[in-house]
Amino acid sequence: MSSITVSIDNRVRLVGAVLAASNWPDKAQDILRHAVHPHAKLTRHFVTEHRDHAAVKTVNDALSAGVSLTDLFTAVVRAKWPTFDATESLPETVDPAWLSQLGDFYTDTGIAAFFWAEHEEPWTKADEDLKKIFKEDALIEYLAKVQGHSLKRTLNIVPNLTYPSLNTIVAYNETDTYLIIPPPKAVGESPPWPYGEGESWVLAESCRSLTSFLLASTMAQLNEQQQKLLRHGATVMFLDDHFDPFESRAYLVQKRKQESLPRLAEFVEKLRAHLDNDDGRSLLDMIQAEMP
Repeated sequence: MSSITVSIDNRVRLVGAVLAASNWPDKAQDILRHAVHPHAKLTRHFVTEHRDHAAVKTVNDALSAGVSLTDLFTAVVRAKWPTFDATESLPETVDPAWLSQLGDFYTDTGIAAFFWAEHEEPWTKADEDLKKIFKEDALIEYLAKVQGHSLKRTLNIVPNLTYPSLNTIVAYNETDTYLIIPPPKAVGESPPWPYGEGESWVLAESCRSLTSFLLASTMAQLNEQQQKLLRHGATVMFLDDHFDPFESRAYLVQKRKQESLPRLAEFVEKLRAHLDNDDGRSLLDMIQAEMP
């Protein structure tokens, strides 16, 4: 069985700072108006004068070309800190020169000494909150059960107080999977909640995101409705078994309406029966047979 850890990752923090200087924050607001963490605002102000840096220009070009945030973060977790020497091959969509540009951005901005050192408190609080939420290995044990075998990589839960401010990213290298998770979005345009005040959201977001990642090959063979049933049904079941049945029910009702999934409760029962009673069928076969 793999393990689960919670830690602040400076590589992730640096990419968030580069995104803060890029066109990403404005693009994200065009997609959905939302408030960001106060630390994200401070970060954006700090890096304003570096908007023309090569690392920022490369990100802007990549985003314009449709490169995913997942590929950008996956590239950086395949590099050493703080030299950004690549330790394995990068996603094909990411310019290898970007890693050295990140190292230059880190040095040129002096962000560690002149910004991070003065603003450690929100990161420390985020780290403490997430360690309390993930104090046990229930999530990876459950995901192993859904997947049908133990997770091959260590799971690292990484707080992200900057950018992207709404997107949860799953990045990975040969040995580790990184769940890069923003704070829970508050109602309307209020600042995000602390992680500790949105435990059910954190657990649901983590389970849903990792289910999609770990079962990518199964997802690829399902239609859109079946994919939604799997990612949300697995999350409902996790919340019910390992957190709070009330929160599980609330999540089911919300997603049934938001995602137009009238058979979500039925799917949860079929998923539970499949996981608890091995009938020789794969998860894919069960879904295609029971939820066509």
